[in-house]
Amino acid sequence: MRRFAYIFLLFLSFSILTPGAQAEDSKLVNVGAYVNQIRDVDLKSQSFSVDIYVWFKWTNPNLSPDKTFEFMNTFDPSSSVVKETYEKSYQLASGEYYQVIRYQGRFSSNISLRSYPFDNQKLEIIFEDNALTTNNLLYTVKTGDVTVNQDLALPGYKLSAPNIKILGQQYPTDFGSPVAGNKDKYSRVVISFEITRPFLPYLLKLIFPIFLVVMIAGLAFWIIPEEVEARVGMVVTSLLTLVALQITTNSNLPEVEYLMLIDLLYNISFGFVLVVMIDVVVTTHFHKSHRDNVAISFGKKVRLYSIVTYLLIIIFSIGTFYQ
Repeated sequence: MRRFAYIFLLFLSFSILTPGAQAEDSKLVNVGAYVNQIRDVDLKSQSFSVDIYVWFKWTNPNLSPDKTFEFMNTFDPSSSVVKETYEKSYQLASGEYYQVIRYQGRFSSNISLRSYPFDNQKLEIIFEDNALTTNNLLYTVKTGDVTVNQDLALPGYKLSAPNIKILGQQYPTDFGSPVAGNKDKYSRVVISFEITRPFLPYLLKLIFPIFLVVMIAGLAFWIIPEEVEARVGMVVTSLLTLVALQITTNSNLPEVEYLMLIDLLYNISFGFVLVVMIDVVVTTHFHKSHRDNVAISFGKKVRLYSIVTYLLIIIFSIGTFYQ
């Protein structure tokens, strides 16, 4: 009799728990992605171009995740191309429904340029269901369901392996819902890549020209005060060259409200050139006043302190900003 009681209780618990589990499974949608290309990271518009395949698998025939999903950070939707592999969702032998979407277009990303040109960036592809909340639809992902083209390369950057995470996105608004306090969560997928610039190439391309111009300006320290025209010409030419380099560099960057590393390096270099010009003016004044010994002594001190200070500030700045 006791054995029958145990069997009855087991059957009762199974019948109670099973509907809940089935209800939970019915709202699950497995997602995956294959990133075919990432191109054209545009710092000025803070966007990048992607060719990506996204697929959905689900069991509930009342769901249509391939129709109700939406990319959340598209940059220019009007220029994008969206193509479904199947005219309608395809039913697999397992009973699951299946659809693959190919998206070709641009995505926006929050890009911080404080450490430019030695900055690290995160490129994100974000989508979520725009019709159903997490009460009715939940995205899931399996290990290995996000892959990239083995030949994928992003010129000028080192590209990390992709990372994917599932979030419950809750908005600070009810979108005008008639249900009071209706602020449900929506299932969201975030696919991200870390990109970094190689240190040495950008050091040679963007930083070394600044140092070269500064060194040319610094040569005025070693020209005798009598050659005042040559000294002034070297300093002024160096200053104009620095200005031209800065304008060229900034033409490819957006206007930001903070100071970037490249801006700091230019400002420090401008300060050094200013010190050289001050030295030219003061030593020329001493020379015209027939105080050549004072001019030489002053020039040696300024030369030593300014060069050492400049190099220390540059090294400290790069070390501080470099991520």
